[in-house]
Amino acid sequence: MKLSPEKRKAFLGELAAVCKKYDLSLAHEDFQGAFLIDEYNQKNINWLMGAMVILTPEEEAEEYG
Repeated sequence: MKLSPEKRKAFLGELAAVCKKYDLSLAHEDFQGAFLIDEYNQKNINWLMGAMVILTPEEEAEEYG
């Protein structure tokens, strides 16, 4: 499935809005790769907005040439 940059940006934006609505944010626990639900923290939102998208080789070729 192709994830357009617009779709990715909209998805992450809505996640950030839900976090703000509930005064909660997602954080990452590095030891076992689990997510944590934490009090709202802009640092966590910034981390979330920097999420990586893993592309298939075909998607990568299409997106980056």
